Amino acid sequence: MLDTAERSYSPKRLKQSMLEYKLLGSIGKPKSFDRFRIQAASCLTHDTYDLLDQISCQTLVIGGKEDQIVTGQASVEIAGKIPNCQLFLYEGLGHGLYEEAPDFLKRVSEFCSE
Repeated sequence: MLDTAERSYSPKRLKQSMLEYKLLGSIGKPKSFDRFRIQAASCLTHDTYDLLDQISCQTLVIGGKEDQIVTGQASVEIAGKIPNCQLFLYEGLGHGLYEEAPDFLKRVSEFCSE
């Protein structure tokens, strides 16, 4: 839990929530590691990068410049492969930007309303 939190959230958010993360990490034991193994195998083997240029619908890629899980550069590369893609990168945020950016839901909602 702590490892994921440290790589997902900004230092400010991490500091504010450290006690919560420590508590969840100590009591939040998975019932089974099967789901973790399936997810890990998918992460290692699933690759659709070469198919991104076939996306024909309006697309919004949102990323955090400080993302330590997939990197902000990955968002740039993905958006660059998708025709007519809109890209927005949050400065100072990482993988958990959907929880930290105060305008995240508004930004997504406006895109979906266009």
